[in-house]
Amino acid sequence: MTSPGRRAATFVRLLLVLTLALAAWARPALADLMIIDNDEKVVFDAEGNRSFVAPGKDTISVVDITDREAPKILISFPLMNSIVGPPVNLAITPDERLAIVANSVSWIQDGSSWKPQPETKRYVFNLQTSPPSQIGKITDTDKKLKLHGQPASMRGRAQ
Repeated sequence: MTSPGRRAATFVRLLLVLTLALAAWARPALADLMIIDNDEKVVFDAEGNRSFVAPGKDTISVVDITDREAPKILISFPLMNSIVGPPVNLAITPDERLAIVANSVSWIQDGSSWKPQPETKRYVFNLQTSPPSQIGKITDTDKKLKLHGQPASMRGRAQ
């Protein structure tokens, strides 16, 4: 016969093993929203040559991907953004309340064509409203937030 203390210790070890096993086999959480940058300034011709065109037609789209086989665009915002830069230019907070979009480059005219130059604007979107809405813009001149360098780092540090 085993003592109650020994049975309790065995029971605790069994619970720990079961908890670890469930954690190891748990499916990752699937997001219900996705944010997409639609850059209309970088174009390619039939031969694959890249060229830059005048800005003004870019959009950011918020997409509901609850049904993975039939995604639905909730809204598109006219907002200059670029595929040029790191993949962290678009982010949704883990709780899906906010989206943050960093524009890593702006476009300036260079003769008859256009070229990118470093930019540090960040835009904040409320994903809890219906439809989602833009609620703010953060620039390097914002006194409450110190932004970290180029290309667009979305890390900020409160001062």
